[in-house]
Amino acid sequence: MIARIHHVGYVVNDIETFAASFPMATLENAVFDPLQNAKLAIYAVGGGARLEFIQPSGPDSFTWGFLQRSGAGLHHVCYEGVDLTRVNQIIRDYKMLKLRGPMPAVLFGRDVVFAMTRQKAIVEFLL
Repeated sequence: MIARIHHVGYVVNDIETFAASFPMATLENAVFDPLQNAKLAIYAVGGGARLEFIQPSGPDSFTWGFLQRSGAGLHHVCYEGVDLTRVNQIIRDYKMLKLRGPMPAVLFGRDVVFAMTRQKAIVEFLL
């Protein structure tokens, strides 16, 4: 399978308010993820594109520090179509730092791996 972008993730203060600002965004799924201690929602925006909104619930949320430092905004790009062996190879080849995972992603019902590029961009791999 060829890797492709699955979604772009945003950390937000309030999912409903942030989503309302995106034209043609249609809610596909919303959950509370106890592992991340955050509300999560995935929206379709047409043509197969998706946006994920992450609303951290408190200081023990994975994305709380990001929201406090940077405010609401772009957090990560997520790829799908690669298995764990290939993800580990990509992380090595691109000299990325593996941040978390594999770990369950309740919003998608699959595992994910998070990594950071040398330019400090966060990449998620949906397995």
